[in-house]
Amino acid sequence: LVHVTRDAGRKWSNVTPPDLPEFTRISMIDASPHDAGSAWLAGNRYQRGDRSPYVYRTTDYGRTWTKIVGGLPSDDFPRAVREDRKRGGLLFLGTETGIYVSFDHGARWQSLRLELPVTPVHGIEVKNDDLVIGTHGRSFYVLDNIGVLRQAARETTEQPLVLFAPPDATRTISRGVVIDYFLKSEAEKVTLEFLDASGRTIRTFTGTPEAEKKADAPADAGDEEGGGPPPPPRLTVKQGMNRFTWDMRYPGARDFPGLIMWAASTRGPLAPPGKYAVRITANGATRTAEFEIRRHAAISGVSDADLHSQFALARQISERVTAANEAVLRIRSLKDQIRERTEKAPDPAVKTAGDALAASLTAVEGEIYQYRNRSSQDPLNYPIRLNNKLAALQGIVESGEYKPTEQAYAVFKDLNGRLARELARLDALAAGELAALNRLLGEKGLEPIKDGVPAPPVQ
Repeated sequence: LVHVTRDAGRKWSNVTPPDLPEFTRISMIDASPHDAGSAWLAGNRYQRGDRSPYVYRTTDYGRTWTKIVGGLPSDDFPRAVREDRKRGGLLFLGTETGIYVSFDHGARWQSLRLELPVTPVHGIEVKNDDLVIGTHGRSFYVLDNIGVLRQAARETTEQPLVLFAPPDATRTISRGVVIDYFLKSEAEKVTLEFLDASGRTIRTFTGTPEAEKKADAPADAGDEEGGGPPPPPRLTVKQGMNRFTWDMRYPGARDFPGLIMWAASTRGPLAPPGKYAVRITANGATRTAEFEIRRHAAISGVSDADLHSQFALARQISERVTAANEAVLRIRSLKDQIRERTEKAPDPAVKTAGDALAASLTAVEGEIYQYRNRSSQDPLNYPIRLNNKLAALQGIVESGEYKPTEQAYAVFKDLNGRLARELARLDALAAGELAALNRLLGEKGLEPIKDGVPAPPVQ
């Protein structure tokens, strides 16, 4: 039986649905958080040999009930029902075998099992933007970010491109900014741009069917230590729902083949608190949505301004890591060309001048990067150099939610000054010994050595 009180329990009225069979167990009643007088009822009779679902809706305090079982299997009885706390009419139903969702007040149900194993769902809670379920015998599960379910509408699948409003993200505890988008058909190309509050592009990601096939191909085994950078984030182009997660980081420092560093990486600085936007282009359409990155409110003694100071220093450091690594690329390009020219030139004077310049370049390279490194453990034997020290400093600066310390600024000033001196040495070699070698090469009818940083590979 079902009873209701509207005077804090002084009087109860029997409002049992008239067509509810005898001895139905009322597993759960969920009062709507949106509409007074509305409630949802989940009942079952499996102990009477009846596995039929009994789910009802009332909008008038139980005076009338509507049975809402459309789309449910005839032998999957319910255990729990819950209405979403933000979108009225968005319902979740836990049954003996899984979980279902309805977008229209229960008029039609569809499975929300996804990869959930077959299991009785006895409890359902909506916590912020997550759906939490308690199962019988298979522990708890959380479906992260149900914002898509809250925004989905009948016309969603009729549009060429739908960008769902992303949830706000919190630094240090969010796995990133989750971007969900729907494609009516597979796209030849998807472009995703993240913008700051002034509309400047922070990062751009591109996806194509060819890139997806390449990402799906078996990867090389790699070295025995499993080192190397993680694969780049994947932007999918398939028909239907797609999801991309931005790690909230600005572009990383440039690296080079074979780069090995100790306790450091080339990842970009973490975005500071503020307002941002995402812009997606696919299937001839462009959509934009705003979101916010927030600092962790539970961390006391820190302000947004402190974290903007952290970002500013981390970005400066990352830029200097790029400068250091580009210097290594420049040096290696020069040395490769020197080797090629000296092999072609029969005159020993060319080889002598080339070898001398190469040795000078190697000396500068050795101050910027530990070129003896061949594996991730080699830094134990060979001291790290300027690019590694700078990258490690960025990691220290971003190791917590706080304003950079005076020591961090002092170390950066010292390392930056030392890098500047090495870059000046490199420029001096280019203006002096390299220019002299090119004159000699010209006299021998050989192509001069080109100075510059090689362009980054096309992604």
